[in-house]
Amino acid sequence: MLLAPRTWLAGLLAMAGATLVNAAPPGEAYELPPYTPASEIVGGYLNGYRIGEPPPGSNKHPQLYAEPRFFLEVTPGNMSMQVSPHFTLGQFLCKQEAEFPKYIVLQERILILLEGLIGAVQAAGYPVETFGVISGYRTPYYNKRIGNVPNSRHVYGDAMDFFIDLDGDGRMDDLNHDGQLNRQDVDVLFEIVTKFKRQPGNSDLIGGVGHYYKTANHGGFIHVDTRGYMARW
Repeated sequence: MLLAPRTWLAGLLAMAGATLVNAAPPGEAYELPPYTPASEIVGGYLNGYRIGEPPPGSNKHPQLYAEPRFFLEVTPGNMSMQVSPHFTLGQFLCKQEAEFPKYIVLQERILILLEGLIGAVQAAGYPVETFGVISGYRTPYYNKRIGNVPNSRHVYGDAMDFFIDLDGDGRMDDLNHDGQLNRQDVDVLFEIVTKFKRQPGNSDLIGGVGHYYKTANHGGFIHVDTRGYMARW
């Protein structure tokens, strides 16, 4: 479900099968920008921001790959807006270079999943306040430009590529405390995520989990999404 253009309550704290530490108190509300309907896209542009052609969808899972119908407007003034206890609107912004306003698709399920994962990571001994982000939403235009598959869950607004970055250096931390930054640290986070996803109460958050080791283009990270069926890589 796409987030509604209204105040929504922090029921996230009682969901996702994890106790959240340092989270907003129950009942605290989060404001979201108003919807901008996809019908306002003209020639692949929404108010001057390039969206590109809509994703192709899926004959096998048409409802799970439905074309986004609404977008949230992002401006310099609302990038720091809290959309959940531990995440801001700007963390989901596509990395393509463009003038503001920019637009994103953001599904409620990914926020619920990410808040649950924050709790799971905290319970594992890593006192995170949020995650380092490689990629949140991607426009179909940007997704194609970087060579990703057309039906990437990033273009549907329910995926994030993330890592643990307690020291703020922009890369995955030494999670197993062996004095090295390597693939074993990605494996530690992957295990936390897959263990959380296996919990019976999280069946509504079913989706993909992938692990990516450090390359010349990026540090190690984990991908999660809520596509509606299980995928692992």
